[in-house]
Amino acid sequence: MSTDPAPRPIPRRALLPLILATALPSVPREAGAQPAAGTATRPLANAVTELGDWLLAELGLRRSLPSFALSPFNLHGTLALLALGAPPRQSAPLARSLGLDPARIDARADALARLRGLATAANGPEARISIGYSAWCRQTRRFEQPWRDMVRRAGGARLGRLDFASPSAAETVNAWSARATQGEIPRLVDRLPRDADLVLAGAVHFAGRWETPFREEATEMAPFHRLDGSTVGVPMMRQRLRAHHGTADGARILRLPYAGGRLAFWAAAAERVEDSAAFLARVAAAGPGRWLQAQALRAVEVEVTLPRFTLRAGGDVLPAIAAAESGRSLAGELRGVISRPVRLSEVQHHTRIRVFEEGTVAAAATAALASRGMRQTEEFLADRPFIFAIGPTAGWLPLFIGQVSDASQTLA
Repeated sequence: MSTDPAPRPIPRRALLPLILATALPSVPREAGAQPAAGTATRPLANAVTELGDWLLAELGLRRSLPSFALSPFNLHGTLALLALGAPPRQSAPLARSLGLDPARIDARADALARLRGLATAANGPEARISIGYSAWCRQTRRFEQPWRDMVRRAGGARLGRLDFASPSAAETVNAWSARATQGEIPRLVDRLPRDADLVLAGAVHFAGRWETPFREEATEMAPFHRLDGSTVGVPMMRQRLRAHHGTADGARILRLPYAGGRLAFWAAAAERVEDSAAFLARVAAAGPGRWLQAQALRAVEVEVTLPRFTLRAGGDVLPAIAAAESGRSLAGELRGVISRPVRLSEVQHHTRIRVFEEGTVAAAATAALASRGMRQTEEFLADRPFIFAIGPTAGWLPLFIGQVSDASQTLA
């Protein structure tokens, strides 16, 4: 008779991330087997990757934070809605920076719809992505009809009006955030500027079970090696399974599938603990997502060691986006969304990611016993700083990307 504890609820990886609020009324593979996406969506997938790489490097890796994560997919999708309003000539710089057609707004909407479809096509019974957008304008303003039509064509958004001077305005946005992320991000904003004209919000939520779950009773406290050379005890999950693994640039790369095999978790760490800082600097310079995408992996037996962690990050990312060459197009007037031009004043982006054991002992035992003792066994150790990403296996599209340099700072 099994003595295993009852399984936990399905872990949620959620991000409600983007609020664009303006107070000024006028004035961003597996080698040979992990493609960037289909031909039609490749420019957008590349733009999503570039946005995530820039922000993870600028806000996380180069600042030596204990941990940081974001959803480049969600940030890109929300910013891209701003490119659906203004005449093509005026909005072409923004469109180009997001991988969208500079000449035709209808083509931009169609491309965004295809990108959303690429993400949700990976959905299955036990691993699902949900995406949502919402926008509110001041009560005395209106959304322009051409923009409403293009947003609907791109996949839709909930539109409404708000009295931004009311104390309840922020709670309206936060209530939407809580619903869109299934309770993971219940408070997206503390307040809204009284003179705001527009708030545009986007959310992506992911919940998935590992294809081969970790056994909870196998998790034990073990040392995590921090960048300063010290160690700290953290709950470390362990298992042996068949998974995609590779080595490159003094690092080991692992891809763990979620149930159904169409979504996966990528992780990479230095082979030698003492090389962790150099590894993080190297991938920051190369672009973490682009570096992960380029690595050749093969299916082998792997001994996996991965910390159980909960990661939270949030704040205004507009300064970091604007510092990128491709982000300069966000600095000017944005036309065609509501009945008067606006300027972007803030981009609040919040992320919560939980990685832990999920599933049944039977499933874990069955996977561990599949080919025991019959193949060469590789090892993947995330008991040291590592980077990670979550996305579809059919085409490179980083829904979430992040880094953990001190797992003791990520525990719930």
